[in-house]
Amino acid sequence: LILEQRALSAAGSIAAPRFFAYLWFPSGSVSDDGFEAGTAPDERAIRTMVRNLQKMGADGIKVRHFDRDSFRIIGDEAKKVGLRIAHHVGVEDANAWDDAAVGTSTIEHWYGVPDAAIPGVQEFPGDFNFNNELHRFRYAGRIWREADPERLEDVLRALVDAGVAWDPTFSIYEACRD
Repeated sequence: LILEQRALSAAGSIAAPRFFAYLWFPSGSVSDDGFEAGTAPDERAIRTMVRNLQKMGADGIKVRHFDRDSFRIIGDEAKKVGLRIAHHVGVEDANAWDDAAVGTSTIEHWYGVPDAAIPGVQEFPGDFNFNNELHRFRYAGRIWREADPERLEDVLRALVDAGVAWDPTFSIYEACRD
């Protein structure tokens, strides 16, 4: 749908802003026509999917839920084919250092930035559930207190130097307001 809307906007057929199509880079295993749910893809599959998204007409790709090694492969291949990356950083091991390394265009939301400045591992309670978004949000502020200020300054400087924009979420989820 976004590719169709982008074409209509570019042709002046609809009153709309200029669209940039960032297509989701799905997680799972890859086949010739896309990814299927299941095991994490290998390097060949990751590179194939990046090229497939570029052939589909993507201006960029939105990436989420990948480990550091896979994320860096995505970034390498995206750079080769001229795609930009919006990184929907979650709770995984790819963080702001990786975004600076691959030249990500934007980090979506706030995860990944303070994480990169923690000397060690974040101190969640034993019953913490990463899959419970309300639980994650309750502990979100603590990660900033655990980050080393000097390391955080280094992370932020690396992002600025690499031209990575940071797009934190400024709106609250309705589910979390109470």
